[in-house]
Amino acid sequence: MAKTKSASDIESTGVLAIPYQDTSMEIWDSKYRLKSKHGDAIDVTLDDTFKRVARALADLEEKSVREKWYNEFLWALRHGAIPAGRITSNAGAFEHKPATSTINCTVSGTIEDSMDDILGKVHEAGLTLKAGCGIGYDFSTFVHAVHSCLVQVPTPRALCHSWISTTRCVSPCLLPVVVVARKWAPWISATQT
Repeated sequence: MAKTKSASDIESTGVLAIPYQDTSMEIWDSKYRLKSKHGDAIDVTLDDTFKRVARALADLEEKSVREKWYNEFLWALRHGAIPAGRITSNAGAFEHKPATSTINCTVSGTIEDSMDDILGKVHEAGLTLKAGCGIGYDFSTFVHAVHSCLVQVPTPRALCHSWISTTRCVSPCLLPVVVVARKWAPWISATQT
């Protein structure tokens, strides 16, 4: 079986020859381009973003192979291997964005069916979303049937949608809120965006 050539084995032809669409560049500028807290561009070009991300990834490797991996990662980025948005936005940006994360989605602990625990998880969600991460929930621990109740109790569906709306208000971005509900809630999709 022939060995697949690595980026080091192939002479780089530079950045992709296909021009980027205006919309693509607008999205890069608004979401992924590193800027100072005053809004000044630190990543002057898209290739600067690729270099920043490649350097951040390579710096996690053993010191003796960092330059090799920097070149490998940079080649891959220039040839279309684009990582998840939070990685592209936040990798190598700690100096300018110290409270952010490259973690795409975290999973909340089990939510107990109590007001204290629900509000505690909402607080955790706010901190998680503030750091730029998505968050997943398991609502299956909630009691979903109330018998002989004189007060109208919100359904799990209504509670879920309220929770999603509340956690979205914490962050200006429409970050994904992953909801896992077993057995009783087939109406909840795997991901709400």
